[in-house]
Parts: sequence; structure tokens; C-alpha cells
Amino acid sequence: MGKNAYDLKSALPNKLLNEDGNITDLLGNPVNVTNLAYKNKQALPNKWLNPDGSYSTLKDIIGGAIDTDLFVIVEELPDSGDPEKIYLVPDGEGRFIEYHYDEENEEWSELGTVQLDLSNYWNIQEVQQAIATALQTSKNYTDMAIQTSITQVLGGEY
Repeated sequence: MGKNAYDLKSALPNKLLNEDGNITDLLGNPVNVTNLAYKNKQALPNKWLNPDGSYSTLKDIIGGAIDTDLFVIVEELPDSGDPEKIYLVPDGEGRFIEYHYDEENEEWSELGTVQLDLSNYWNIQEVQQAIATALQTSKNYTDMAIQTSITQVLGGEY
């Protein structure tokens, strides 16, 4: 079995390892691997690593935001499709191009574009700040607990 472009790449939270080996965010922007890598989790092609360590597909992530009974999310259009569905193809810029398959003419028609509202999700800077705040709070609490224990053992303030 030969090596793939994604062999032995570290996974990144909320980032996608594409089959060509490039890592991008949901909008298709390239990601600097050196700063964010989870060294203990292998990147999987076309899967996102969630902050809890589990993996998700694109359909898992946007399934709650889009009616998947009507919409089909694909990386590229197949040769033919279900005329009862609207096919969504990511454009690499955070939007999806909508297509409908015309069964009678055996061709695809572009309907328009849709963009997901990700304003309710934290970006990487917000996550890093929340982690830094939690770590500092934990350190302060630990320092106070140690100081209190020492004071109690010594029988007063010093």
C-alpha cells in the first residue's frame, strides 16, 4: 500500500485535511499546521477533528444547519442526480453553489449560492483566549489553595 498525501499528518481542531494533503478551514483558507496541530491525533481525509477529539464529516457539521432531506452535500457533482434534491457543492470561499438535476435533459442547472451563518461559533482566537483564561483561573485557584494550606499548617499568616 503506497503513501497518501495525508499520511502521518497531525489533525487540527475544526480544520479539514483535503485528499491532496492541504489543510484548510471551513472557508477553504490554508492553515499553518505548525501552531495548531494535535500531535496525538492523526488527520483523516475529508474529516474535521472536533475539540473533544472526535471526527466529523462536512455533512455532520452542517447537517443541523441545512435540511438534509432536501439538500445533498457533495464535493463535486456526480454524473446524474435525484431531481427531487438540491445539490450543494462547496466553492472554497465559505459558500455552497446550489444545483438541481434536470432528469429530462440529463443536465445540471445552477440555482444560486448559499452561505452558512457561522457567527454563533467561536473562532480560533476566541478558543485560545478562553483556554488561557481557564488556565490562569485554575493556576490562581491552585496558588491560593497552596497558600491557605501552608498558612494553616504553620498556624497563622506569614
